[in-house]
Amino acid sequence: NLEIKKINDEKRASMAAQFAAEATLRRVHAAQKDDDMPPIEAILAPLEAELKLARQE
Repeated sequence: NLEIKKINDEKRASMAAQFAAEATLRRVHAAQKDDDMPPIEAILAPLEAELKLARQE
């Protein structure tokens, strides 16, 4: 049971990381369409926040 829980936790964390990475790529792609590219910190900050939340779950 403990091993199953660990596997499920790892799967949940990897899915959260994948979702956050995909969201970041969408933001970067959308920003590239605009001439005014936001600072990279503005793009990475939400990703870091999502990863931090996923780790706390």
